[in-house]
Amino acid sequence: MNWWISTLLGCAVGIVGTMLGAVLVAPIKRPGDQLPGLMMGLSGGIMLSIVCCDMIPEGIEKGGFWTMLAGVASGMLIMAALHAWIKRPKKKIVPVRDAKKTSMLQTGFLLLAGIGLHNFPEGLAVGTGLAQGVNTFSNFGIRLAILITLHDIPEGVALAVPFKLAGKSSLHVIGLGVMAGLPTGLGAVLGYLLGAMSPAWIAYAISLAGGAMLFITFWELVPEALHAKSWKMSAAAIAIGMLIGTLLVWGLSE
Repeated sequence: MNWWISTLLGCAVGIVGTMLGAVLVAPIKRPGDQLPGLMMGLSGGIMLSIVCCDMIPEGIEKGGFWTMLAGVASGMLIMAALHAWIKRPKKKIVPVRDAKKTSMLQTGFLLLAGIGLHNFPEGLAVGTGLAQGVNTFSNFGIRLAILITLHDIPEGVALAVPFKLAGKSSLHVIGLGVMAGLPTGLGAVLGYLLGAMSPAWIAYAISLAGGAMLFITFWELVPEALHAKSWKMSAAAIAIGMLIGTLLVWGLSE
């Protein structure tokens, strides 16, 4: 598989899932207050299952425990630094008279940045898997591409909700969903080019992406879900997401 095919597949993986999620929300005129928490919980649960049931075991199998641990730690540290940069105090993104709309816009843009940032290591993991060169479901990159596409759908919903609450048009919301998926293509080509070097690098890159995804899950998605208006329903959504993710990993690995 050529690097440009890996790039196209990475872009498709990132765009299709988040765009579909945004499309589901776009026709809704006034999303309910519980929807963001539920979608964050569902997305976090699915992501956690993908990392723990697929990415970490794959890293151990290809590079050993310590390589996996180094990759996970590196991914979490890198994402922590990016997270601190995004969260630093800054001026209002868009001047809006309505305070609630302003708050929703700020939340939406923060989510857009966060999803875009963690889509990069997702693409990195896909690219390193595709570098193995087996174009079947037994290929880790193709299997992970399918999992991430499905996982990105509720994430696209979570991204779209605050922008709809801020009064943005359906076309605007769908366009932001597409934008959030573009970094996956960049990650895919980089992962493909570097992942072809050695199994140890593949293990490290997959684990690094897993660490980045773990950070987003525990520092963004799960806390946001549990701070929602109906935290019990959000907690149930996390559990359901974990079950769905486990079933997806198990089904696609058969």
